[in-house]
Amino acid sequence: MKKQQEQLLELLVSAIHGEKIKDTSYQDWKGILEEAGEHQVKGMIYPVVDREEIEGHIDECLFESWKRETFRTGASQIQHVFQIGRILKLFRDSDINVIVLKGLVIRDYYPRPELRTMCDADLLVHKKDMKAIESILLQEGYKAEEASPIHIKYIHPRCLAVEIHWTIRDERIFENMDKMEEALWQDAIPIKVSGVQALGLNLEDQIIHLCVHMATHLSVGGFGIRQLLDLALFVEARAGDVNWTLFCKKVREWRLEFFTVAVFKMTEQLFGLAFPPYLHKLGKVKESVVTELIEDMWAAGVHGKRDPSRILAHELAKDVEGKKTSAESSVFHNFWVYLCPSIDKLSDTYAYAKKHQYLLPFAWIHHIWNGIWNKEYKLSDKLKIAFTALRVSKKRNKLLRNLQL
Repeated sequence: MKKQQEQLLELLVSAIHGEKIKDTSYQDWKGILEEAGEHQVKGMIYPVVDREEIEGHIDECLFESWKRETFRTGASQIQHVFQIGRILKLFRDSDINVIVLKGLVIRDYYPRPELRTMCDADLLVHKKDMKAIESILLQEGYKAEEASPIHIKYIHPRCLAVEIHWTIRDERIFENMDKMEEALWQDAIPIKVSGVQALGLNLEDQIIHLCVHMATHLSVGGFGIRQLLDLALFVEARAGDVNWTLFCKKVREWRLEFFTVAVFKMTEQLFGLAFPPYLHKLGKVKESVVTELIEDMWAAGVHGKRDPSRILAHELAKDVEGKKTSAESSVFHNFWVYLCPSIDKLSDTYAYAKKHQYLLPFAWIHHIWNGIWNKEYKLSDKLKIAFTALRVSKKRNKLLRNLQL
């Protein structure tokens, strides 16, 4: 870990336990706050410092900017939760069942819930209710912005987004999980959001979902320290109530044994969370793999899109079909596909190749030429991004294989 990351970790450990830090003489507060920003935890660490103690160690303008951003963040999150409460009530009045996911539940385990940021609200519903849900959201001023195989994102001009999920799994990574998802509904428990009754995942499924969510993000780009904090805080608070035998059974059904052991080892190493003894039954993960996963987490930022080389590295590292025999073959195959995509992956700029498929080789040359002379980055920067991405992608590909993702 870099020095700023070590110091940010110290601040976060204090924050999740509601403590003030004793040593405020860090030399690089600018670097610490930049790192915190990449992981969306800047507001979370603000309460652990005293203004009087920190004075003289941090630039005054930097501190004031941090303070204003923290208060804006807190106010925005409080408004967001209130708004989601309104939406949940409208759904309930229309007899639409909803399971509330992720941040809306986990935030209550933080000493300052309003500083656990969310950029949207994740709600799990039955697919049959999608038409009624969309009608309600449109009436409330939302509009559909983007769709994926697992959710539709609805945005609002004055409120944070709402993501409506009909599944929690990405089928490229988790196959044949219909029975597991049906069980989520059968075992759901009553919870309240902003005083409104809804459903939440039971303890074992909650932890499973946190792991599934991180595994999915790792497979498609990476996850940051905030996701790991969610797991650590939830498990620390509820470990004594968890049926660990049942949890291990579900982990095997999701085929996440190695990844689950690895992330719990991460929480042990970074936050001092006791490793649940039952998890030894899931297998062993080498310390070197855990170290590599920690390094990848820091490099990823909150959603794995910290810099252009990281984004390209993901495209080169992925092997969602599991067909490549080695890290090198997968990376170089993906690099070729990135340069010369199939017809259905080409943008409308190359519509002529879609009409006349024999022009596809010319479209590839056109595609590469446009990439070289795109003005967003200098040619030297593009070469640097490409070489960095190749190096990182090989490392990520190996990590994904070691975790059996």
